[in-house]
Amino acid sequence: MTLRLFNTLTGQLDPLAPSDGKALRMYACGPTVYDYGHIGNFRTFLQIDLLRRYLKLTGVPLRHVMNITDVDDKIIRNASEAGVAIGEYTARYEQAFFEDLESLRIERPEQLARATEHIPRMVELIQKLAAAGAAYQTEDGSWYFRLSAFPAYGKLSKKDLSGMEDGARVDVDEYEKDSARDFALWKAAKPGETSWETPIGRGRPGWHIECSAMAMEYLGDSFDLHAGGGQPLDQLDHAGDVLGGPRQLVGPLDAKGFQILEKRLLEPGRVLADGHAGLRSIANDLVVHV
Repeated sequence: MTLRLFNTLTGQLDPLAPSDGKALRMYACGPTVYDYGHIGNFRTFLQIDLLRRYLKLTGVPLRHVMNITDVDDKIIRNASEAGVAIGEYTARYEQAFFEDLESLRIERPEQLARATEHIPRMVELIQKLAAAGAAYQTEDGSWYFRLSAFPAYGKLSKKDLSGMEDGARVDVDEYEKDSARDFALWKAAKPGETSWETPIGRGRPGWHIECSAMAMEYLGDSFDLHAGGGQPLDQLDHAGDVLGGPRQLVGPLDAKGFQILEKRLLEPGRVLADGHAGLRSIANDLVVHV
């Protein structure tokens, strides 16, 4: 039996099958290992595991890639406060994550991808965006994605971005997604902060670029399914995921368009805690690890 998924963009049910006729290529958002995972995180991983097992049960060959975000604002801040390198800091929580997967009997993907092991690929992607006019460097050496270079941004979320101020920027990894502004792809190094020396300057990646780089590394320039992290589909970051925005712009097709990386986006939804989404800010005690 062919599995069909609801297409938020078209309002139709689409069959889920390998586009290349060989194996279904799926990229799944993994953990940001700055702390122990909470029940909202593992609700997502359980649903992805259910999908994975169904596909295997029905004989669909699967190539499943999952990222591990081991560098971001929170990790750098927490590691600095603890007085340790980010690799030492994240190792504890990465190990706990895999222990939790095992306790919940969640299968591991075929491929794990750590962000810090793919910096050159991210830099290469930023260079391609810059060459296409979709990325620019600011005075401090950081690189930003230019939203105005992608007119279709916001199509999935049904939001009109015509009044967006050109060049308005945001540089933090967590921000109000309804605020459509150019966002950081590469953050210039600050004193004492973890950074890498690269052809685009010394710094570190913004989280938006990481998934594109790692997905392309293991799944090619296009793949079948991006299983996301539980965000509502009407938020702008995931509109970009589907249509080639924050994380998925990979290069120009022509003067007016960009290549779409993933063919489908699956969002498992959120766990509610006391009537609110189970985010870290209100669910500190609702962790899986014991």
